[in-house]
Amino acid sequence: MKRLLLIVSTPAYRGSRLSEAIEAALVGAVFDFEVSVLFVEAGVSALRTDQNADEYGVKTISRMLNSLSTYDIERVYACSDSLAGHQIDTDALTFSVAALDESGQADIIAEQDIVLSV
Repeated sequence: MKRLLLIVSTPAYRGSRLSEAIEAALVGAVFDFEVSVLFVEAGVSALRTDQNADEYGVKTISRMLNSLSTYDIERVYACSDSLAGHQIDTDALTFSVAALDESGQADIIAEQDIVLSV
C-alpha cells in the first residue's frame, strides 16, 4: 500500500486550497492509499473549534476534517511549534491530533511514498 502525506500550511479560509486538499486526501483513502495529514504553520488554524466560517460565506472546515476518520484517515499530526506559535492549545482542537516536533515531522515525511503540500 502506498503512503500519502498531505502537509497543510494554508490557513483555513484563504481560498479553496485547503478544502480541495482534504478532498484529495479522501480520494486517496478511497483508492487504498495509507493517508496521513500534517498541519504546520498557519495550517494549524484549521484545527480550532472556534471557527466561524459564516463570515467567509463557506462551510466550516472542521466538518470536512471530522470526516477523515470515516475514510480511515487516522494518522493526523500537527507541528508542536506551530500550535504554540498560534497560541493553540491541543484541548482547543476539533479532534485529537498527535503533536510532533521537527524530528518527528522529519520521520513521518521520510516514511511516505508521496508528499503533497498546500
